[in-house]
Amino acid sequence: MSYVRPHQVSGRNKRNRRFIRIQSRRKWQQQNKIQKEIQRGKETVKNLSSRELTNCEYRLLGKGLKFCLKPKHHNEIQLKQEIFEFTRRLRLKEYFCMPEEDSDGENDCDSAEGGKNKQKYKKKHSIFTPPSGRDSTLDFYIDAITHELLQKNSKYRFRPNLSTDELSALKNLRNDDSIILKKSDKGSVIVVMNRTDYIAEVNRQLNNTAYYKKLDHNPVEQFSKDVTDVLDVICRNVNGDSNDTLAVPSDARTPQFYILPKIHKDINSELPLGYPGRPIVSGYTSVTEGISEYIDNILKPHMEALPSYVKDSTDFIKKLGSMPNISPNAFLVTMDVSSLYPNIPHDDGIEACREYLDKAHSYLSHQSVNDICQLIELVSSIMKIMFKF
Repeated sequence: MSYVRPHQVSGRNKRNRRFIRIQSRRKWQQQNKIQKEIQRGKETVKNLSSRELTNCEYRLLGKGLKFCLKPKHHNEIQLKQEIFEFTRRLRLKEYFCMPEEDSDGENDCDSAEGGKNKQKYKKKHSIFTPPSGRDSTLDFYIDAITHELLQKNSKYRFRPNLSTDELSALKNLRNDDSIILKKSDKGSVIVVMNRTDYIAEVNRQLNNTAYYKKLDHNPVEQFSKDVTDVLDVICRNVNGDSNDTLAVPSDARTPQFYILPKIHKDINSELPLGYPGRPIVSGYTSVTEGISEYIDNILKPHMEALPSYVKDSTDFIKKLGSMPNISPNAFLVTMDVSSLYPNIPHDDGIEACREYLDKAHSYLSHQSVNDICQLIELVSSIMKIMFKF
């Protein structure tokens, strides 16, 4: 028969009580975290559908539409390729880094704008990689992060960043064809809609014959030929190079039409969704994608230089602070234009672009301005005519 001394029993009980307290605290913290995630989901999700979302689905959607699942296995070849591309960009920045030179200030604006636009526009693909040994600090940094990333990858253990309940909720939402999830027009709210209501709102807008007309065929092949013909004639005058960077993508597709619900507006029971939708045409990999990017980089500095330009709410508050004293009897007035972009006259818009380009871009010739305006007209005519839902 074995005997246990009183002080041993007392010590064991203390450890047991401490363990129970720790476990209880962890359980409470986990439950509190889950409740906060559910509450955050209910604040950032607007449910316009007839489906009743569960707490797990609110918790999942509260993570945002850009949330990524952890991969079960790391692709070592892909990891090495991404490390190489990252370190190559660092070496290119170091290789082409130019020390700032003092200038007398003349034509700084024009030269800066010209250089900014030329640097922003994507260049042809290059495989040049500067050699190592030029900068010891950069070499040490690249060696350190490469070793650390590859070492961590070899010891990678999969730990899912979603619980079992959240994974089940994800499968349920993905397999439910009766709903559509979209980001709201303003803010970061996720809107859950009935698919039938979403389609009805799209058809309501597309059936407006003042702005839209149904085509009996897909003109993407004809437009691809038109774009190629125009670029063959004017592209060398625009950027002094071939039209490879502006050419029609080999896998060009028809632009896609979709809407984002304007839940910041007052509810309207006559609309299928209860709210109007902002129409958007996505031109990704369309016949004019390269031209659109080029034009955007040319026009963006002018748009930001306009006195009426407001970047965001913070910029608006700064502008109010810089205004002279406002009379206490003054009224602050806002205006909203219905269907602003479809109502902009294209010819007037192109002439406005021509005027600003003639005034501000001293490095562009008159012929170059005409060519850029011709590209703007080409893009606006194609995007106005062709898209699908």
